[in-house]
Amino acid sequence: MGGAKIFIFPLPYLGCIPVVTIGASVTAGMYCMSKMHDPESMIITVEYFHAFAVNFKKATLVWILFLFIGFIGAGDLFYAVRVADGGNLFFFLFALILLFVLISVMFWVFLLIGRYENSIQEHLKNALLLAVGRLPRTLLMWIV
Repeated sequence: MGGAKIFIFPLPYLGCIPVVTIGASVTAGMYCMSKMHDPESMIITVEYFHAFAVNFKKATLVWILFLFIGFIGAGDLFYAVRVADGGNLFFFLFALILLFVLISVMFWVFLLIGRYENSIQEHLKNALLLAVGRLPRTLLMWIV
């Protein structure tokens, strides 16, 4: 059993071959990381692909939503730095705050999708509350 748990590291990269499945792959990886300490857990590879299939729809929709919002933030940042005359401070600050909140919520939402059964809206709300409520941990995740 101990040797099978080593294969957790390449599995998320196999699931990320198409960019669209990054959310489901990260969710399945988080699920397997939480199950590694469970003595009754099965082979991690089997659990990974099971979690990937179970959480595919929710995690992919959340990932596409984050990708869309990230493109908006990146576009605002590009506009503030390159297009606006002299740099537009409003667009620059808006983009930085948007991207900071987006990535902070992303740290938590895939963990929540992998562990709990909720609607996407509830997962996003809980992830935002965790990102703000556990700000020291969120900042530590930024550092790591």
